[in-house]
Amino acid sequence: MRKHIWITWEKHRRTKELAGAFNATLIPIIYNGSPFIRYPFSLLKTIYILLITRPAILFVQNPSMILATLASALKPIFRYQLIVDRHSNFRFSTINSRSPKWKFFHALSRYTIKKADVTIVTVQSLAALVNDWGGNGLVLQDKIPDIPINEDDIRELKGNFNVVCVSTFVADEPIFDIVNAAALISDDTHIYLTGKYDNFPEIKILQKIKPKNVTFTGFISDYDYAQLLYSADAIMVLTMLDELLTCGAYEAVAINKPMILSNTEALSAYFYKGAAYTGSDKESIARAIIDVQKNYNTYLRDIKSLHDSLDTNWLERFQKTKTVTHSLRDN
Repeated sequence: MRKHIWITWEKHRRTKELAGAFNATLIPIIYNGSPFIRYPFSLLKTIYILLITRPAILFVQNPSMILATLASALKPIFRYQLIVDRHSNFRFSTINSRSPKWKFFHALSRYTIKKADVTIVTVQSLAALVNDWGGNGLVLQDKIPDIPINEDDIRELKGNFNVVCVSTFVADEPIFDIVNAAALISDDTHIYLTGKYDNFPEIKILQKIKPKNVTFTGFISDYDYAQLLYSADAIMVLTMLDELLTCGAYEAVAINKPMILSNTEALSAYFYKGAAYTGSDKESIARAIIDVQKNYNTYLRDIKSLHDSLDTNWLERFQKTKTVTHSLRDN
């Protein structure tokens, strides 16, 4: 029997979880050096893998858009069925840009949607868009991840109440307002911001205004990150993008930690309890943190209920998606 393989050019928890669920062999092609070497290396390695595996069904993660484009272009040659896990990589804020870079991106976006047999996304509005553009869109959110840790390694953090803000220091996150919100809450409530902040354009200003109840963790190992999540009282994940379901929210559900989330339609609809929803301004963020702390037992009960509900709903949606992939295999 020809194989089901999953190729990715980026490390992503969603990809690992879904590849396992689909019984697809995950083949990561990760090169962290210069992009001038990364893309030729990744392109050639991908072609080599296709030559030696000859998959019946090929899954690819998008991002990378270049990987999705390559997989689309090679379909007639290798004769596989192509499933692109697109989740939310659409860059709508650039869709009317005159920049050649973004014009090229959106041209490839439509091309890959038309060529893929299935494009998996995380919200219904994106699936509708995929269908409008001539593709076949299916909705499948992230599987609630397994985040193992030795319970004895849970450590005491700096505050009496500790919030871990899962961040990557990118443009859609209200980093300044998160830091400024810390000045509006109790000194014994501590906020930890994860993520590599070295390339954040205004990091020097941010470090100058940072109050004592904020810690930037910088890049930490997977285990240290899991340990930090388990040691926290609540998890905060904020984005100014409308159609994004954040990895940090799934991680919070996985370990039954109350959440502070952006009040977007996508987040509030899917993570519909166990969370305080907030705007992106410092006052709203501070109020949400205080609310979770004040009503902690209620949020804790709700997040456990949400965990069970999302697990059940995901399995039902996954079985429908798997039925579609099986029909592709049988064609």
